[in-house]
Amino acid sequence: MKRRLNILCVLVILVLSYSVFQNIYNNSGAFVDGVKAGWEAADNSTEFSTVPEYLGGATLIPDNFAIMTDSIFNEKTGKYTKAHIHEVTVALDQKSNTLYNVAIIAYFLEQIALILAIIWFIKVIIQINKAHIFSWKNVKLLRKLGWVLIINFVLSVIPIISNAIDVLNGFSTPGYKIYLYDTVSYLTLTLGLVTLIIAEAFAMGLRLQEEQELTI
Repeated sequence: MKRRLNILCVLVILVLSYSVFQNIYNNSGAFVDGVKAGWEAADNSTEFSTVPEYLGGATLIPDNFAIMTDSIFNEKTGKYTKAHIHEVTVALDQKSNTLYNVAIIAYFLEQIALILAIIWFIKVIIQINKAHIFSWKNVKLLRKLGWVLIINFVLSVIPIISNAIDVLNGFSTPGYKIYLYDTVSYLTLTLGLVTLIIAEAFAMGLRLQEEQELTI
């Protein structure tokens, strides 16, 4: 049974670690591309205007699903086919510098929170492997883990809100409305709340155990 538990815990750690490294990899790639574009534009001032000042992502929902006003090239047929655009990244003329800076800080704090969650999760597993399952130390660790996952969720929403404000203020296209809600992932929020419930269940069990020991 301990072996099964350890395998499941390793899988959870791998998933959380993958989330951290995926975010860092994706954003570092965007940063490197931006730096390269900036250096190339610096060599020729006439090309500088082609480098977008700020990029914003948006999910688009058609006003009428029955009418397709856009088209996309289909390499299979060599023709353009009608299509609905779902997600776009657009160059915005202006952005809120304050919101942008807050979003950058929130992003880095989000990764730190996720790393802390991994560390505390590993500590819980170590305690369980030592046969220290129902203990106040585990309750404290689970509470920390639950709250740091919830904090991670809150921090992950801040860049989304920042992007949403800039996109709504600086972009609009006919035939579509901007849909923002599906960009928020509730995974860490759900995991955090479940972890807090488990922590409180452990705490209730320990209190009952202590009361029974006092009455004997």
